[in-house]
Amino acid sequence: MKKGLLFGLLATAAGAAYLLSKAANKKEEEKTIITLSSDEEEPPVQPMNEDSAETPESEMAQEEPAEEEPQYSREVQEINLMYPYLKPAFISASLKEQLDFDQNYPEGSLITIYHDISFPAVEDLITFVRIIKEHDYQINEADGDQSLTISKDLIVEKGKILSDILNVSNQVCCLNGQYHAYRLEAK
Repeated sequence: MKKGLLFGLLATAAGAAYLLSKAANKKEEEKTIITLSSDEEEPPVQPMNEDSAETPESEMAQEEPAEEEPQYSREVQEINLMYPYLKPAFISASLKEQLDFDQNYPEGSLITIYHDISFPAVEDLITFVRIIKEHDYQINEADGDQSLTISKDLIVEKGKILSDILNVSNQVCCLNGQYHAYRLEAK
C-alpha cells in the first residue's frame, strides 16, 4: 500500500511541476523561513545555499500563532491536494523560494540537494530508507536518534528542485517523520 501511495505521489509530481512553473513566474522578493507547522511547536526549517552559514536557533524568527486561519492562494490549495501531508504554510513558503532557485541554479546545471529528516519510530525510518533507495537517494549521515541526511544529484529543470523538496517532505510526513531542512550545492 505504501508503494502505491509513493507511486501516486510521484505521478502527481508532473502536475506539480506544471503548477510550480506557474508559481515561478510570480516574483516574490521576501526571504522566508520554511516551517512545517502543526499543533505542536516544531523547529523552523531554513533553506541553506552552499554559501550561507548556519543560523543559531536562538536567532531564527519565531512564527506568532495566528488567531484565524490564513487564506492561501488557489495555487497553494491545488498543490496541497497533490501533497496532502504537507501544511499549506510550508507549501506557500516553498513556492516563494522558487524564484531564487531559478536565479541561482540555471536549467541544465548539476546540483546536489540535501534533506535533513528524522523519525520517532525505527519502523517508519526503515520504510523511508527502502523507498528512497529505490529513487537513487544516498544516505549521507545517520545518527543514532533516527535522524538522517539524504542527498541526490539533480540536473536542474524548471520546477524540479521544488518538486523534489515537496516530494521528500511529503513522504517524510506520510511516514510520521519530521522534515527539518534542505540545502543545495552547485557542482
